[in-house]
Amino acid sequence: MWAGNIHPGHATTQLHRGVRFEVLDDEPPRCRYRQTTRVGPLRLRQDLELHRIADQALVNHITRGQLAGGTITSVITPTGERSSQVTASVSAPLVGPMRLKVSGSRLA
Repeated sequence: MWAGNIHPGHATTQLHRGVRFEVLDDEPPRCRYRQTTRVGPLRLRQDLELHRIADQALVNHITRGQLAGGTITSVITPTGERSSQVTASVSAPLVGPMRLKVSGSRLA
């Protein structure tokens, strides 16, 4: 069962290895949280605001950090009693160190 907007497993377990979550505010209809992770040698600390929208979709607006101004949209499709498939898309400006990280990659 979800408490507020964020699933407790994201904040208290290693559901996403190497990613740390800190809930800043969880008052419906939104949840503000801080996410810390690494991309190669870079340590990313982002503040996000999560909103639930129709059709089991979640939209995370990145409000502070290296990818500020971006969004992460996740659509969650139940596949069984205790399983789901998540399809996520990311849209973010490429600035600073992130621009260098992606410059050698081919974007589809």
